[in-house]
Amino acid sequence: MKMIDQEKSVPSFYASGTVLVKSWAWKSEAELLIAGTREPLKIKLEITHPWGKPILHILIDSNRLEILSFDEKRVYIGELSAESLSRFFLPGEFCDLNLIWSVLRGYPHIAIHDRISYSDMYRINLIDQEDMDIEIIDLYPENLLPKRVLFPGDSLDIFFSGYKKSDGIDYAEKVTVNNFEGGKDLIIKTSKMVFNKPVPDAIFILEKPRTFETVYMDER
Repeated sequence: MKMIDQEKSVPSFYASGTVLVKSWAWKSEAELLIAGTREPLKIKLEITHPWGKPILHILIDSNRLEILSFDEKRVYIGELSAESLSRFFLPGEFCDLNLIWSVLRGYPHIAIHDRISYSDMYRINLIDQEDMDIEIIDLYPENLLPKRVLFPGDSLDIFFSGYKKSDGIDYAEKVTVNNFEGGKDLIIKTSKMVFNKPVPDAIFILEKPRTFETVYMDER
């Protein structure tokens, strides 16, 4: 499957653009910088006001999460969980590392499956050993690139749009994560994407200001 090849073709990436977080009561847009490596999985995000003031720095290191909140003057440290991550960034039950990578890299993650079926020409169903759909992928008719990803039983769907290529690798300029149960929705618009360049280890260090309070999320 071409999509599996595309997914496996990116061991690292840098991206810049904007992120828009929406809820019922508020909406805010900010500048976004991302760096990520797949093996070992590490992701660094820097979220900044359009006028340059930092908002959040987020570090995902395997199953560990560190967050600098500049507004709160706090450093949050703990295990990666849906609760901890949705409080600051991704909505809903969103703590699967492959899905986080997928949204930020701009291409669907292909779940482990037993077989594939086609509901129609432009819908792929990934099915497990119990004959249940575990992931549904809708395709664009004009180019068969992935358009929408659904996970039956979850409250999220993910849209990928505005595809571009960089060194032969497909990525969506716009990724939208919708939360069916209300709360946050998320839109990432990528203005620049660079694949498979070395990412220095120093990128994945959060510089913690001395005056910031440290909060251990596991204890809370």
